[in-house]
Amino acid sequence: MHKPRRLLRSHLKELMTRHRPERFQALRDVSFEVNPGESVAIIGRNGAGKSTLLGLVAGLVDPDSGQIIVNGRGAALLQLGSGFHSDLTGIENIHLNASVLGVSRQRTEELMDEIIEFSGIGDFVHEPVRSYSSGMVMRLAFSVAVCVDPDFLIIDEVLAVGDRAFQDKCVERIYKLHQAGKTILCVSHAAATVRELCQRAIWLDEGVLRMDGPIEEVIAAYESGLNLRAVHLNDPAPDPELVAPPVEAGEIEEPAVEEPAVEEPTPVEEPAPEPPPVADPEPAPPPIQEPEPPPAPIEEPEPEPILEAALPSEEPAPEGEASVGESGELAEIGEPPAEEIAPYVPPGPPCEEELAYIKALVLEHYCFVDYQNRTLMPQTNVPALIVPIDYEEVVPREKGRDPYAAITSLLETRIWAYEELHTRLEPFLELPDVADELADPTDEVSPFWKNIFFTGMDARAAYALIRAYVPGRIVEIGSGNSTRFLRKAIRDGKLKTQITCIDPSPRLSIKAVADEVREESLIATPLEYFASLQPGDFVFFDGSHICFHDSDVTHFFLRVMPMLPKGVLVHVHDIYLPEEYPEHFDIRYYNEQYMLAAFLLWNSSWKPFLPVHFLHGRGILNADGCSFWLMNGHLTEPEPVRRRSRVR
Repeated sequence: MHKPRRLLRSHLKELMTRHRPERFQALRDVSFEVNPGESVAIIGRNGAGKSTLLGLVAGLVDPDSGQIIVNGRGAALLQLGSGFHSDLTGIENIHLNASVLGVSRQRTEELMDEIIEFSGIGDFVHEPVRSYSSGMVMRLAFSVAVCVDPDFLIIDEVLAVGDRAFQDKCVERIYKLHQAGKTILCVSHAAATVRELCQRAIWLDEGVLRMDGPIEEVIAAYESGLNLRAVHLNDPAPDPELVAPPVEAGEIEEPAVEEPAVEEPTPVEEPAPEPPPVADPEPAPPPIQEPEPPPAPIEEPEPEPILEAALPSEEPAPEGEASVGESGELAEIGEPPAEEIAPYVPPGPPCEEELAYIKALVLEHYCFVDYQNRTLMPQTNVPALIVPIDYEEVVPREKGRDPYAAITSLLETRIWAYEELHTRLEPFLELPDVADELADPTDEVSPFWKNIFFTGMDARAAYALIRAYVPGRIVEIGSGNSTRFLRKAIRDGKLKTQITCIDPSPRLSIKAVADEVREESLIATPLEYFASLQPGDFVFFDGSHICFHDSDVTHFFLRVMPMLPKGVLVHVHDIYLPEEYPEHFDIRYYNEQYMLAAFLLWNSSWKPFLPVHFLHGRGILNADGCSFWLMNGHLTEPEPVRRRSRVR
């Protein structure tokens, strides 16, 4: 009676034993050390063991073997909503999370306003968390983690669910924690994000540590490995039995099929004569080698796919032969065209008559081009080739044009950062000791307001940024009244900042305010010079404002900017983004801000740091200007406070 049951147990036991899954080892022989204050990214494909490693460091998982030593109090953002109770309100979950992180209730109450303000969820903090979206949960969890002052922060890709503005806000706060000496350990598949946050990377692949080193080197090796893997997966070795041998022109195999007789001597589909008809339509015979080439062989590019090689050519047949029209009927080819298009030959330099004519045209509203220094200059008596660039009649200005929406959106997402920056710069924005005009005309050092070229909020912002961030070096491309304001900031702050001016024709007075003057054009300056700058240094660019072949603007954006290290702050003058250039600029033909707009929209590593004209329109700055400051990564604080923490 019980035999069938015992038999069933026996079979089930055998089945479970036979198909027991193999043991999976998530990490193998992974050893590394993170020093206090380091910011380290862990990269790798899905399933490489990144999240497992962070869980081990956070203490959520115990290792089967090995040892993990963690010094200090950490905060971990690993799984969205982990540590949150869905039935509790946001405030109750703040207390719950803070207590888990070792923060007392009294300290949590002191930090409550800061946490709620940073999260940006407003009155929803009084609602149960189950009513939150995933982005709101992430906002609240991140706010608790960064506001409780942890010694180290562990992040596992949770920022991906937030909107762009909050992501930028989180990255900014993480960078400030790093500058304060905190240790950061993060996982992200966004290369731009880890480049911005981290100086070191660890590459995990199938549970094995493949590489540990500088961020750029590790990412380059990781991406190369992905490319090789993609090639291996997408282009497997072809089966030789399924791949046809290469076919030369005139050797295309076709099955012999009986066809009605054709009166024309030349077949329609093939330029070569047809092979003799075969009575019995057997499978495709071997290729037939023609005894002599056809009268006009069709040029084929490369016989890669056989079907493409068999398609009729679009090139006309030689004279006297037949070709096939779109309707399929034969058409005789007539005489070749009488006129052929001659190859383009670039014109030579203008003759004396042409140059005189161009100079006559340019007297009213054209500009000079100094080809020796690759710069544009206003109308002066400088001997230079003159080129008319008038296109106003072809592309008329649109009156009342709206600002560029994409740039407006980009700047709007950083309003919170601009407000914080204004608070930091405000003590230095007023310069009461600067006079409208120089009392002593021979004064070659002091700045003055009525200089036309660099005044108002442009001068005040440059002065305040130097006082607030204390750059080690300032490289000014061009020189003039701006150099005087830069020197005043250094002098008033008793700073050791060095000014270098790159100017092929500097004013004599510049040598009195600059530490170094390189009397050369921007293009003549070695790119290695800009690569030698350090985080926190400034580059001040005020050039021709016109982008054309190998101009200073083109050279600056396409060659100089990629050479600048992270943390360098760059100034570009006469920028009115997101609005169009003012109408009175029409005769200047400036187009630099279009290059800058494209640079910012498609380059996530550079961010608009201080757009003066935009911020005046939003009421954040009380005066207008046309300076646009952008940053590569984040600015280094003048004197970061280091606190010791250690993850081993």
